[in-house]
Amino acid sequence: MSDTDKLFKRLDDLLDRLESIMPAEKVIEHNWSYSAYRWMDHTLHGIADYHRVELSSLLHIERQADLLDRNTRQFMRGLAANNVL
Repeated sequence: MSDTDKLFKRLDDLLDRLESIMPAEKVIEHNWSYSAYRWMDHTLHGIADYHRVELSSLLHIERQADLLDRNTRQFMRGLAANNVL
């Protein structure tokens, strides 16, 4: 057995021991039935009652909507895009 093989064997044994003492990955279930969410305390919380804005009440947003549409299409094609959040 070469020195490299011995090293990998020791590393593999070490990982096995670490996995035995580390907690299992925590599975988080989310309720995706809400229309809006808030990030609090490192988790998503659904917002049952929030102020809704009718799209028709948003005036003069055509330019911004076009920019957002173009940016999203660029992102989907793997091209340069901005984070819109």
